[in-house]
Amino acid sequence: EVQVEAKPAVAEAKEEVKEEQLAEVQVEAKPAVAEAKEEVKEEQLAEVQVEAKPVVAEVKEEDKEEKLAEVQVHAKPAAAEVKEEVKEEKLAEVQVHAKPAAAEVKEEVKEEKLAE
Repeated sequence: EVQVEAKPAVAEAKEEVKEEQLAEVQVEAKPAVAEAKEEVKEEQLAEVQVEAKPVVAEVKEEDKEEKLAEVQVHAKPAAAEVKEEVKEEKLAEVQVHAKPAAAEVKEEVKEEKLAE
């Protein structure tokens, strides 16, 4: 009779002990779980960074190439304009030097014709 009456109380006590032990294990496990999660995050971050580096480098290279192409597009007309200005300056310089020489040649031709 005592055993029959005691069985539910024993079962209840065992359940309470289990719950206390579980709570204790959870308290002790929390820092370890948190640490493990942090390590996983760091590993994932490192992995993402390793995977991202070549992509970032490729994007930077493409950006450089685009900027270079843009500069070249803008520079071509400017370079052509500068070349044209240089040609015009050289032509003007040649004309300045050529005028007296042409006048001199004309004078010599006149003199030769006159002498004839």
